[in-house]
Amino acid sequence: RALLNAALGGELLKAEFYTDPIFGFQVPKSCASVPPEVLNPASSWANKDEYMTRYKQLAYRFKENFKKFEDQTPDEVKQAGPKV
Repeated sequence: RALLNAALGGELLKAEFYTDPIFGFQVPKSCASVPPEVLNPASSWANKDEYMTRYKQLAYRFKENFKKFEDQTPDEVKQAGPKV
């Protein structure tokens, strides 16, 4: 809720962001009242390699599921998908 309120209230307009390496979306580096591990889930995992393995598996499942829609989807949308 705090993240949504920050977005609606304009607070995120002042935030610094990083680009997610797999899904490509922009993630704020910090946001008031939001724990850092929520913004960067990898930080809550003891084993960062295991986190990345699982994260890549999620992206792969996303891509596999999306295949049933590819013939109805513009190229720019296809290109915006996860990079695995």
